[in-house]
Order: sequence, then C-alpha cells, then structure tokens
Amino acid sequence: MRRGRSARGLTIVEVTVSAALLVGVLAGTNALVSASSGLARSTSDEGTAGARADRALQLLTQAIRHGSMATLQHVDGSAFVNGENGTGFKIQADVGYNGSAILGTVATYQFSLPGGATEGSIVRIQDGITRILVNGVTAFTVTRTGTLLTLDVSTRSGPTDDRKRSVHAIVQATTRNP
Repeated sequence: MRRGRSARGLTIVEVTVSAALLVGVLAGTNALVSASSGLARSTSDEGTAGARADRALQLLTQAIRHGSMATLQHVDGSAFVNGENGTGFKIQADVGYNGSAILGTVATYQFSLPGGATEGSIVRIQDGITRILVNGVTAFTVTRTGTLLTLDVSTRSGPTDDRKRSVHAIVQATTRNP
C-alpha cells in the first residue's frame, strides 16, 4: 500500500519554519519576562527607599519627642536657635523627674556622607558608640522654628537610571519638655 505525501512526515522546509517560529515565540516570551522582572525590581527598590525614609523619620522623631528642647544643639555643640537648620543635632532624653528633669546622656544624630559618595547614612552617636540608623540617604536637614523641628530626609535604593527609586519625606515634631 502506498502512503500519501501527508503521511510521510515533515519536510525540511516545514521543520525550519516551525523552528524559526518557536525561536521567535521564545524570544518574545523572554523579553516579556525580563521586562516584568525589571518592573518588579524597580517597584521593590522604590518600596525600600520609602521604608528607609519612614524608618529615619520614625527614629529621629522619637528622639526629639523624648528629648528636652533646652538640650538641643547643633552637631558642633553650638546652640540650635530659632530659624537655623543643620544636617544633624544633639539632644538629651528626658528620662525622669524628681523635683527637676533627669536627663540621659547626649545623643548625636547626624547625616554622614563619605567623600565622593552620593549616598550616606544617618547615624546616632551615644556613649561613644556609633550606630547606623538608616543607609541610602541622599540628603538630611533639620530646621528649628520656635519649638517645632522640621525633619527633611531623601533616600534612594537600586541602580541609578531613569526609573524613580527615590523618596523625599518631611515630618514636624516637638520635644516633650521645653
């Protein structure tokens, strides 16, 4: 019995065309997966930058709220007077009261940016121990207006390209005691 042409299998031309189509479909799928993972990574980096800004503001606000305005100073030890700003501050926490305020040790909160770097850290120095509070900080300022302190922090995460992976956050706080 003789077989028809369609029963004999695929020709070399059909196999080549099928393979080329398969390569095209796989390349398109790879491009979609790559773009999707890049977008997911970018979104994750933006979330990381936001978490960094939130963490910085939370820790700094907590230090200010537990501190005494009478002990507020610039990092260099000079008075932090109304209308001034700086990249850090010194403050003593109000830890109790027995006829007068009981103050803790001096804690210094400052922006540390290594020479030539675009990102630094906010650090706390207390009792001779330096602790990094937040990394990935690009800018930090504190401004005093009366008894109100305005904290302004910018953070970033991920590679430096055209995607937005930076966060700018501001909060205002006042000390517990004058």
